[in-house]
Amino acid sequence: MVNGWLLLRIRKFNEVGMYAWAFHSIWRTTDGELLDITDDKNYVGSEYSTFWYDAVRTVDLVEGINYNNVMTFGNDAIANHFSTAIGVKLASGVPFWTTQSMKHVRPLDMHSGQYRWITSNYPNNIARMEERYNVKVVNGKLTSNGLSDQLHTDAEFDFSISSS
Repeated sequence: MVNGWLLLRIRKFNEVGMYAWAFHSIWRTTDGELLDITDDKNYVGSEYSTFWYDAVRTVDLVEGINYNNVMTFGNDAIANHFSTAIGVKLASGVPFWTTQSMKHVRPLDMHSGQYRWITSNYPNNIARMEERYNVKVVNGKLTSNGLSDQLHTDAEFDFSISSS
């Protein structure tokens, strides 16, 4: 397994200059060839994947730990459009962490990018999230335990209810 970052080939995003990178693994054969076995509609018919090796980060399937996406914009127009949509000022050419939903962003130096999966396979992660942020997952959605109507945005950076 070789860990790194896969450019999400979502045509409507890439065509306007919006680029998202997902933490991803590819495979090295015994002959040294790198293979991406991704089964995703965005890659059907593609002859290649755009992948950058990351020697520092690794997915942890035992503890249920992965990394948020990294996003950047190739021009000011799409950066301004996205900024308006989420209510946070963003600049073109500056990479930042984003949740899988792309609703929340953080500068790269303000978060590690690491998150824990919230699934029944990782009960310790569920308990950790509930204790730290006073939230629960109900019907697949993050909800408050009643003490606060506003969910802590950091909970969405530190935990993910999706393991895909």
